[in-house]
Amino acid sequence: MTNNSMKSRIIYLVDRDELSRTSLGNEFRKLNFRVITASGIGELNDHIRESAEPAILLIDLEPATADDVLALIKNISDPGNIPVLFMVRQADSRLVHSMDGIRSCGYVLKDIGFPVIADSVKNVIMLYDRSDAKESENRALKRKDARMEYILNRIEDGIIEIDNTGVVAGMNHPAEKILECKADRIVGKTADSVFVFDVEENSPGFSHYRERVIQTGTDQYFPDDTMLMLPNGEKKNIRGFVSPLDVEDDSGLDTMIIFRDVKIIRTLRSVLKQTFSEMHKLVNELHKSMYMDSLTDLPNRISLYEHINRKLADNDSKSRFALVFVDIDNFRNITKTFGHIASDGIISDIGRKTAAYRLQKRSG
Repeated sequence: MTNNSMKSRIIYLVDRDELSRTSLGNEFRKLNFRVITASGIGELNDHIRESAEPAILLIDLEPATADDVLALIKNISDPGNIPVLFMVRQADSRLVHSMDGIRSCGYVLKDIGFPVIADSVKNVIMLYDRSDAKESENRALKRKDARMEYILNRIEDGIIEIDNTGVVAGMNHPAEKILECKADRIVGKTADSVFVFDVEENSPGFSHYRERVIQTGTDQYFPDDTMLMLPNGEKKNIRGFVSPLDVEDDSGLDTMIIFRDVKIIRTLRSVLKQTFSEMHKLVNELHKSMYMDSLTDLPNRISLYEHINRKLADNDSKSRFALVFVDIDNFRNITKTFGHIASDGIISDIGRKTAAYRLQKRSG
């Protein structure tokens, strides 16, 4: 028992004897417990209900008030959450008829002193700490299972679990979608009756692939043109494989089928092809907007700078080039007189003629 766990505990001490209550409370405080004392269980009613901290209820049980105490405990305390220890300091025949009820609510300590009470409290804490740890572990596993189930139901692949008798033990939602059939109509049936291939006589069926997996311990793939007979009588082209399922539990699972509707694969390919085509088009548009003037469709200033830099970096002494600057005189007057639309039209027309000249020179 660690000190941190001990400090995390509260002891609710109920004893009508003030001297005994004070003495026990002080002893537990020396052991780093938080102690809340009361002369009767009713005084702690609201406190116990509202507290979220781990605690132990320690009660000095008197024969005359046993039944009333048990009734109150059942109302305010869950025995699975707050352990209850009853101190029975005197054997009394009046407690005999209540003993079954007492034991159903908690632990009974008879004829004891403080050392035995303290050891009993520590043992109960250890028991509940282990129980809490196990419960936390179980909650973590449930969360992990829930995440895994969510993932398996979000992927496109159908997954079917098969036990060592060849019976379908489970499947995910995509498998239901591909087979066009709910799991409750498939789970419990033999895999051979569910996974039926439309094949020629003497061609291997599903059982062949499963047996090969069991023999070799390796994945066995279906041919690409495999046609699966659906429960509704229709056919569907699938791709997939049977894989060994090595689980260390008593589930009895030994293989699983992972498969996908070929139509979905084709759809994904079509979507990817269209996406790449759109991306290529976008890249070209971005390149054009970066290096070409939108009005004249001629190379812009960035393109000019890069072209000049490439020429200047050319070490070939025979490589020469000329830079010609063309200016339109009094062009501003055209803009002032006829407006920007007219002047843009003139610039655009000049650009087209210049581009035509460039093409003529290149072809010549």
